[in-house]
Amino acid sequence: MSKEDADWLQEALKAYTFNDTDRLQEICKEINEDKATMKPEYLHELLDELQELVELHPRNNHNLCLSGGMVDILGMIFSHPDKSIKRLCCSIFSAATSNNNVV
Repeated sequence: MSKEDADWLQEALKAYTFNDTDRLQEICKEINEDKATMKPEYLHELLDELQELVELHPRNNHNLCLSGGMVDILGMIFSHPDKSIKRLCCSIFSAATSNNNVV
């Protein structure tokens, strides 16, 4: 395979595959930077997606901790004013810690 074909194939695969680790890190970064000013509905959507990613594969429990997301999850469990956000954060925490691969 020529270098041009290999480069094209690599870009095509990147464009049409889903990298759950990258998405998890994006969500954690967005939550960390904007959780104080974020609308509860949007935060709820991000947390729903985060929970799906944590439940998708055991390595994502570890990635959640490495990306700093667990600190934000614990902080929201104890201090977020919206009870539904607190419940969702508790659910994420439970899903992440129920696996033996947690950090």
